[in-house]
Amino acid sequence: MMPDTTIAEYVAKKQYVVGFCFVPNEGNVILIRKNKPAWQEGKLNGVGGSIEAGETAMQAMEREWLEETAEPRTGWELFCTICYAKATVFFFRTWTTECKARTNTSEIIVRASLGDIHGPVVPCWYAETKLHLPMLANLRYLIPMALTGDKGEMQQ
Repeated sequence: MMPDTTIAEYVAKKQYVVGFCFVPNEGNVILIRKNKPAWQEGKLNGVGGSIEAGETAMQAMEREWLEETAEPRTGWELFCTICYAKATVFFFRTWTTECKARTNTSEIIVRASLGDIHGPVVPCWYAETKLHLPMLANLRYLIPMALTGDKGEMQQ
């Protein structure tokens, strides 16, 4: 909770989830090309959305992943929470050797190369087509953070 925020203000803030699914044997992370909100339009982000009334952050992550990728996935791990002035965002991570995520909404699911996450534009693949897409700036530190374990070691 932010130092100058009351409990009521904290609870009243919008809450969101964002998830990164890593496919280490392919060297990829699954991302989504956003259409909305306007400030994210055309940029890559993790898969996620709003937490609905009565949901936990974990339930919202599982629901959002299924809605946007048509792939049921459990085993998410919370690795970071960021409290902004008007919203709280819970960031999750998971690893798999096989991911069948596919575009299930108007926002396109892509496989982004982990080796190229450091720049403003990242090579990624959609339906066997290589694209170079811009990503949200915070992914340059959130993805490396997600790959780092609690004790600083890289996750397998």
